Amino acid sequence: MGPIAGIVLADYYIVQKTNLNVSDLYSRSPYGAYRYSRGFNVAAILALVVGVLPVVPGFLQKVGIATSVPNTFVVIYNNAWFVSFFSAGFLYLVLSNLRGKPGNSAARDPLLPTAK
Repeated sequence: MGPIAGIVLADYYIVQKTNLNVSDLYSRSPYGAYRYSRGFNVAAILALVVGVLPVVPGFLQKVGIATSVPNTFVVIYNNAWFVSFFSAGFLYLVLSNLRGKPGNSAARDPLLPTAK
């Protein structure tokens, strides 16, 4: 839950600056603000994976699958929510800034009424 919360909050409050385009949420246009890459936000998926990875060794040690894990990973696992929240959120911010912002598609989408 930590990396998901970090990504969602970083996207809404920092990347989107609390602006939510409701018509683009339901648009099937390939130019929509939330379309990303064929419907998948690659930056969010990558940030989620990177946010979870440091926690895995400590988890495997906790459930008994891994027997010898460095103490650093155990400490990371014990603070997993915070570590994954901040690492995923920060990486998402970096990747989102590298990607740039998609344009607004409200005027280009033939299924939506045009703004007057």
